[in-house]
Amino acid sequence: MKKLQIFLLLAMVTFLLAGCRAEEVPEEGTKIYYLNKDATAVVPVSYEIHGDGPEIIVEELLVKMEEVPESVDLRRTIPENVKLLSYTLDRKQLYLDFSVEYLSMDKATEVLVRAALVKTMVQVEDVSFIGIRVAGEPIKDTKGSVIGLMNENTFLDNMGSEENATKIGILNLYFANEKGDKLKNQNCVVEYNANVAVEKVVVEQLIAGPTEKEFYATIPKDTKVMSVTTKDGVCYVNLDTGFTAQGYDVLGTVTVYSIVNSLTDLPGITSVQLLVNGETNITYKDNISLETTFQKNPEIVEKGE
Repeated sequence: MKKLQIFLLLAMVTFLLAGCRAEEVPEEGTKIYYLNKDATAVVPVSYEIHGDGPEIIVEELLVKMEEVPESVDLRRTIPENVKLLSYTLDRKQLYLDFSVEYLSMDKATEVLVRAALVKTMVQVEDVSFIGIRVAGEPIKDTKGSVIGLMNENTFLDNMGSEENATKIGILNLYFANEKGDKLKNQNCVVEYNANVAVEKVVVEQLIAGPTEKEFYATIPKDTKVMSVTTKDGVCYVNLDTGFTAQGYDVLGTVTVYSIVNSLTDLPGITSVQLLVNGETNITYKDNISLETTFQKNPEIVEKGE
């Protein structure tokens, strides 16, 4: 085991350190992953390694990820209040142990920090898997289960083929407001099987309902998902008759566009076709025909969201 000495951060360090340039990232070469300024994505930046040997390189990259990038469009990977206590590299498994402040990050940011750490470190020779601990204890997911070793295939934008691989994504889901006449956007961190289409995950999460009090469900919980497929930009959502049953006290348009707006926030989806048991000749809540495709409706989203 080798403990990483905690480095004092240099005030206003440059984003470019002898060979680190904010330029178009080449197909080959080492990349350091930072968070964008809004903490909604990770951004790779090319970097020239100066050290020699896996442990030296790991330490070099970790120090860089603690530094403040020069670019105003990026933010440091490891938050200022989070301290790296130690690291251990053994048999291609790298364990990073952080201070308890790591747990103070909101879940969406934590997932991005975790993704940036993993994506950066797996580029090091002799590092195949990453484990993250807080004060010696392994971190847990939103369900309270221990998050095990991770690699580049753990995260949403790297499509792995392993049968039991888990993906982690931040989804924009639209639920009802308290009155049931408008939508509110909730960013949700979701972990799911890699072999399940993210479109289906979105619909299932909408049926499961919101995780925060100021949001309200739009789809009856007994609704079953028959299928969700996407072709030529159109997402076809086939639900059973539970969808048309008496549900929550929300407008029909709110329910429909909770699905439509959530799905059209995904890349490659421009419209949504709703079906009930494979049929479209349905009039939902007496006044909404499902025989048409629906596009995103920003007007139904509560202002300020």
